[in-house]
Amino acid sequence: MTDVIQVIDLQRSYRMGSVEVAALRAVNFRIGVGEMVAIMGPRAPASRRS
Repeated sequence: MTDVIQVIDLQRSYRMGSVEVAALRAVNFRIGVGEMVAIMGPRAPASRRS
């Protein structure tokens, strides 16, 4: 199957005060032609998005 999207070693962290929080660590995935994907989670206030 042909990959439309491939993600390798995705990482995301944020700070809460003096603590760094790793929200995502080493995430890997592939999305192929014809596959449907939904990414869900709590909505962050606009002031917290980066």
